[in-house]
Amino acid sequence: MDTDRDASTFAASLRPGETVQVSSPGTYLAGQGVLAATERRLLFAYDGAAADQQEQFPYPTIRRVVWRSGLLTGALSLRTDEAAIEIGHLDRKTGRELADYVRARLAAPQPDTTLQQSPAVEPAGSVSTLDQLRWLVDLHESGGLTDAEFAAAKARLLDL
Repeated sequence: MDTDRDASTFAASLRPGETVQVSSPGTYLAGQGVLAATERRLLFAYDGAAADQQEQFPYPTIRRVVWRSGLLTGALSLRTDEAAIEIGHLDRKTGRELADYVRARLAAPQPDTTLQQSPAVEPAGSVSTLDQLRWLVDLHESGGLTDAEFAAAKARLLDL
């Protein structure tokens, strides 16, 4: 992680007390940039002509996280309340760290916000193993995962 680059890339977007914990260069949609995990959310900042654009994925909206690793790079697949997101070409080591960090944030106890959110909103840390398995099946059936990737991801999820 290049902390100097991350500090300047995300400086205007970070809230008071928010810091970049893990980051990696990668691609999202058709653009290259940097994916960063903070205490509150994932941020993707585009490079080049789109450098003034950023995407954010707050942890409470993330329902599923899948890391697929290749030889040198990998892809982080997220399922949010609104969309399926694929961030590719992440460095293999830091991409895994990003996935693990996001999973840890989702599993952490959430502050009691019952007065602020609708009772219909499911807490981010309550994604069941069955829901994650269903998502893996959906990815596999849609061609997002090869048979080998599906088998490996399923084995990791079920601790086989």
